[in-house]
Amino acid sequence: MHLRTFQSRAISYRTSMLKRYLQQMKIIHGKMASPEGLEYRCMPRPWQDRRREWRNAAYRKATGESFDGEVVEIGGVDEMKKAQEENKKFLEKTPAEALSWRWSVTKMANYLVNTYKDEAACRDPDNFDMYIDMYFAGYGLQEVIENQLVAFHEEYKKENCDPHRLFVRMEAMAIWLFTSDLCYWTGLDDGARVSATMDIIGRALLTSLNALERADLLGPFSKVKNIPMVLSMFLDFADDEEGTTAMQFDMNGDESPQTWPYFVVAYINAHGIDIEGKGLYGIDSIADGYDDEEVADFEDLEPGPDQWGFNAAFETFATYWGVFSGQSNEYDIVAMEPEKRIEYAFDRQDPLDRMDPDHLIH
Repeated sequence: MHLRTFQSRAISYRTSMLKRYLQQMKIIHGKMASPEGLEYRCMPRPWQDRRREWRNAAYRKATGESFDGEVVEIGGVDEMKKAQEENKKFLEKTPAEALSWRWSVTKMANYLVNTYKDEAACRDPDNFDMYIDMYFAGYGLQEVIENQLVAFHEEYKKENCDPHRLFVRMEAMAIWLFTSDLCYWTGLDDGARVSATMDIIGRALLTSLNALERADLLGPFSKVKNIPMVLSMFLDFADDEEGTTAMQFDMNGDESPQTWPYFVVAYINAHGIDIEGKGLYGIDSIADGYDDEEVADFEDLEPGPDQWGFNAAFETFATYWGVFSGQSNEYDIVAMEPEKRIEYAFDRQDPLDRMDPDHLIH
């Protein structure tokens, strides 16, 4: 192919991708600004939470005095059927119509979670029968998370920032983090970047809680309906079950354990948030591990809208790691030039020609 023709095609392709991104952002911002975006609907109980309860039940059965050596099944047919029926029963209801159901989501957050899942899928070479390098999918997830943090920062910088809409960003992040397989991300070869990202996520969460508190929107009777669920998901995220030690280092890479989960629990205690009754299964044991008033000391903090210094911390994070305004798509395989996809595809064919024969997205 002639060089000039190739360059022309590349420019045209990038232009079309930019148009697609701008259209997507227009939809998101439109939904974000609409009153219906803050309406709540019941959501299915996450599979990850059910599995935890089933495993605990299986463990109790296997270690109980009545155990006779039979195979203990986790999530058997009966449990699966019950779970499906339960989800179906509550799925179309509002929280007011299902007071006993602890799982709810705003329409806006639901839209964002689905968007994040699509974006993560577009950054996983396995979905395209491709191999690029062993860390590509992990950096793809890093990019999705950084894009979420950029969006939070942009929302926070607005002159009339709505605390509820700001919290929706954290609501969506919490659900996505909890329901996603993050092993490629936590296994990145750049542990310092993962630690810094977890640190800035914690700062963003505390900043959103400060905004809710200043607007008198924390507490059991807040119009923000799913605070216990969201906070329990972030505490679970911070609990570092996979033993990555990411929480043992701060944003600067220094070996200094991150303390933001302790302050989350302090907010929970101060405002009577029922995390045990309305959060994840078994979350009380995790929360108890972060219940330490000596660590969660608010006295040295300057009261105000940016009590947690999020703006300065994010600017430092963004400058050091090269995170820019807008949404990055460096690891988006759909946004790659066709020649690149062909180079990394197992069959040396553009996978989108097979996956998208009508060229709706490429």
